[in-house]
Amino acid sequence: MCVKLKDGLWIGDAESSQNLEELEKNHITWVVNCAGRELDNHFPHLRYLTFSWDDAADFVLFDAGGVVLEQICSFVDDGLRAGESVLIHDLHGVSRCVAASTAYFLAKARARISARR
Repeated sequence: MCVKLKDGLWIGDAESSQNLEELEKNHITWVVNCAGRELDNHFPHLRYLTFSWDDAADFVLFDAGGVVLEQICSFVDDGLRAGESVLIHDLHGVSRCVAASTAYFLAKARARISARR
């Protein structure tokens, strides 16, 4: 099952990423797959950003240069600007996708704070 984080942004697990009825119901057409080694991009008509992240405590998700974070932010923002919904998912919906969505929200908050200065 997908969980709504905010209008247009959802988080989920493998099952939700492969449930076409749920994706369509929530207008999800953009997908951030944080488990590319374990889960294929299931539907060819959806837009995907895929990371082959391991589900391990010592696996580094984000690079020091911020490239991965920029990719996530750009992809999510593009989907939202297009009026579509975005799903960020991994295998179980509890670790890598949570890290990616949290990083997205923190980056957006940081940008708002910087814009005020």
